Amino acid sequence: MRLLFLSFLLLLFFVNGQPTDLQAQSTKTLISSEQFGGPIKQIYRGVSDGKKDQSKQDFCSSGNGLEQSCTDSQGNLYVTDMNNRGIHKITSNGKMEFIPMSTRPLGITVTSDNTLIIASHKALYRYTSTDKHPKKWELNDPEGAIRFHSYQYLAIDAHDNVYVNDYRGQINKVTPDGTVSIVAGDRTRSNKSHENGIGKAARFSRLVGIAIDKAGNLYVAERKSYVIRKVTPDGVVSNFAGTGVAGFKDGPKGEAQFNSPKGMVFDNEGNLYIADRLNFAIRKIDTNGNVTTVAGIGGISGNQNGKALASTFGRPVDVSIANNQLYIVDWVNNEIKTIGLSSTYSDLNAKTTIEVQQFTTYPNPTSDWFTLNFDAPSPLATGRMLISNMDGKIILVEDNVPTNAATRRIDLTNYPSGTYFVHMQIGEQVFTQQVVKASK
Repeated sequence: MRLLFLSFLLLLFFVNGQPTDLQAQSTKTLISSEQFGGPIKQIYRGVSDGKKDQSKQDFCSSGNGLEQSCTDSQGNLYVTDMNNRGIHKITSNGKMEFIPMSTRPLGITVTSDNTLIIASHKALYRYTSTDKHPKKWELNDPEGAIRFHSYQYLAIDAHDNVYVNDYRGQINKVTPDGTVSIVAGDRTRSNKSHENGIGKAARFSRLVGIAIDKAGNLYVAERKSYVIRKVTPDGVVSNFAGTGVAGFKDGPKGEAQFNSPKGMVFDNEGNLYIADRLNFAIRKIDTNGNVTTVAGIGGISGNQNGKALASTFGRPVDVSIANNQLYIVDWVNNEIKTIGLSSTYSDLNAKTTIEVQQFTTYPNPTSDWFTLNFDAPSPLATGRMLISNMDGKIILVEDNVPTNAATRRIDLTNYPSGTYFVHMQIGEQVFTQQVVKASK
């Protein structure tokens, strides 16, 4: 699918200085954030002075320390904060609590009896409501082979087995009694390779996020391979989504592109939500294997709340679900945001159907210039084009770009090689294509 679900609110905000109320469109479907349960809202933000504020709007955070999140059976949200060495608990009624730690927490999950499991440096910790602080979990390693290097994100199955991503390329399993075993990968081998296989024969490239479905299959995000891998209960590792090339593209999961995906979570319907970190967007893989963007403007960073597809993130790193809400941890903006989940997931793409125009870019890749080529005449003679880079920065703006069957040449000679996103607004319709400028 060449066109992406996008909105142009932030682009016009930066260029014109005035917000504009637009809805995002795909090739055949108009989608507003109301179909996804409501607008993006900032519910908690960090404050730079490091003081604890128990109000609903602020929490103690000195900046850029928020990492993984999870929710318990009572609808409470927990978020690890590395910089402030602790865990933020946000109850279902909005009350704030802070759980201090002596080390820097990163990964977190919760058991069926609401015991927190926390990953910090090279150890796991447990915490219950009766504890004053998290306690180190003494693990049992009968094989003597596991020496965790760097704990990353955690996941837990229906039997309270905890799965731990080791950043250096190994997935570990810890049973409720603390017995450790290797599920897949081998941290003693290269952590920069990407190979499918069974168990220790598989190779991973910088493991980060991890999630588990109802059948017990693990899904892991690879920071450097730009893919989501699947690991069956038998340890069989295969590619699940992504092409292995950094980019931003919706469509069938084998053709879709991600850019440093990180935290992930399944909803009750079996849809997988992904914090696509360097695309500054939240992506969704539905049960039919289709990838769509449900929040954020792919390729554009910022801190704009509002309609889901018009909102922007500094760098989303994790997602959690509770109380029919999707919680989003924004690392750069030091915030937790939320968006309501639709009660009927099949309604997400079913509100309005209209025909819209497509455009292509050629040559792509290019060494210096490319042309916009519209596939069909537009009822509007001109449109606005903006080009952004992989950092989400707008680098080029052109107004009055012809939208008829003629072509328009765009010069990238003075810009460095890399991946760019071409955003074309025609009236209230928005289209995006990815262009690669190759090195000469």
